[in-house]
Amino acid sequence: MNASYTASPAVKVLQSADPDVQYQFNPSSRLLGEGGMGYVYVGKRISKTEGTRDVAIKRVKPEIIFDKTILERARREGSLIIVHQNLVRMYDFIDEQYNDVLGRPQHDYYVISELLMGVSLADLLEGRTTDQIGRGVPVAVEKYELYRSDPFAFAKEMVTAVLNGLISLHQYGYIHRDIDPSNIIITTTGEIKLIDFGIAKRWKDLTQSDNLTHNGVFLGKPLYASPEQIRGRIDEQGPAADIYSVGIMLFHLIVGHPPYQGTSTQITEAHCKGNFPVREIPRSDIAKIIKRACAHEKGDRYQSAAEFFVELNRLPAVPPKPAMPNWLKTSIGAACILILALIFYKWLDQEPTFEEAKAMLAEKSSFDKGLEALEGLALKNDLQAIDLLSTLYVNPQASRNDPLGDIRKNAQAVMDPDSTEAHKLRKNAIKIDNENFSANINLAEDYINGIGCQVSQSKAKEYLEAARELANTKQEERAIKRMEHKFQTTFSTPIN
Repeated sequence: MNASYTASPAVKVLQSADPDVQYQFNPSSRLLGEGGMGYVYVGKRISKTEGTRDVAIKRVKPEIIFDKTILERARREGSLIIVHQNLVRMYDFIDEQYNDVLGRPQHDYYVISELLMGVSLADLLEGRTTDQIGRGVPVAVEKYELYRSDPFAFAKEMVTAVLNGLISLHQYGYIHRDIDPSNIIITTTGEIKLIDFGIAKRWKDLTQSDNLTHNGVFLGKPLYASPEQIRGRIDEQGPAADIYSVGIMLFHLIVGHPPYQGTSTQITEAHCKGNFPVREIPRSDIAKIIKRACAHEKGDRYQSAAEFFVELNRLPAVPPKPAMPNWLKTSIGAACILILALIFYKWLDQEPTFEEAKAMLAEKSSFDKGLEALEGLALKNDLQAIDLLSTLYVNPQASRNDPLGDIRKNAQAVMDPDSTEAHKLRKNAIKIDNENFSANINLAEDYINGIGCQVSQSKAKEYLEAARELANTKQEERAIKRMEHKFQTTFSTPIN
């Protein structure tokens, strides 16, 4: 071991599983902080290849190390290593084994993370601008002044940073499940970081039998938790749960308080079935975004952090204008209607066609605009757009020889699979044109495989027979044969 690894007697040394890395801290030094899980110290990460850097070392409290659930969460938190500018960087989980004075085997457990000195968003909202050890943070003073003078600009900066971090977290397959102002840090260098992965989980692994999160058990904070978290339906929790919490926080930052207040019971009931106080939001454009992010049903929310991020970034910084006097409204009403009509028709002329939207989707740099155009066309009942959009919602991942390969590849970054939304789109396509082959064959597949709906032999047969009558090309006949095989495999009976 080289000289840089030498520690004084007062310094405790923790060896990583990586033989080239160890951590050092002084157990008798002043605590950086204390939480429900452990005591936090300032320490050093010493690497032969990366050099030395400051880290936060959290020692799990001895009195709770026998709780296997808490210990496994600590282990999972220390192992969630994602490098992103808006996420706290985790480094390690250390299981230190030793013998006590009687020779009995003992364990101490440590979670190692990036050292973030700064002010939590929760403290900043209360006007506190000092770091964890009481030092003033100039950048926090600036942010607090911005919060006081322009809540919208402040909220947009905070929330887009959090969403940017969530895009990466969700892409790695994790959901945070505990987003609120206390878990966001504004560092002394002005970075905005989402912290505390204590109850983060790979969302695709969440089932009713999950060993760390039991069905019916609420995890999170009542003021910001999604309805599915409150109900304890762990198998329903996905990225939309985090999006809901961010929407609640966005409301808080703009309005000055969370949307639901009262006792814990009153707050949790309001999250699940209360009327959202949208009228308290001073701007109609931001109100529309928050209302969608905070929809009771997860299928009605933004389906990805990237979609939420794009919508929020589109909003102009200009504050709402004062209400126009009634006499002025009357005098220029006709002229306004005429101007708006001209603008509207001009916009219609410039709206991308389906082929133009498809071309934009195939390019990474223009995918977001292409998706927006595709969604706009779908809202206008364009059957091609509905078909493609529902296909991407069913599975945005590309496969070999897939004609939509480039589009699916780009979709993976911003779209999460959403079978419920796909099924809604396909049902709408049938309403528009019940003789549309694609809509019928797709709905047959939905009812065979349970895509966004309950498996139903009768409905699958109904749509499959309709599709068979409409098939008029060899390609469509191949699709029919493939679906008939799925039907027979699923229901153990031929369709005839």
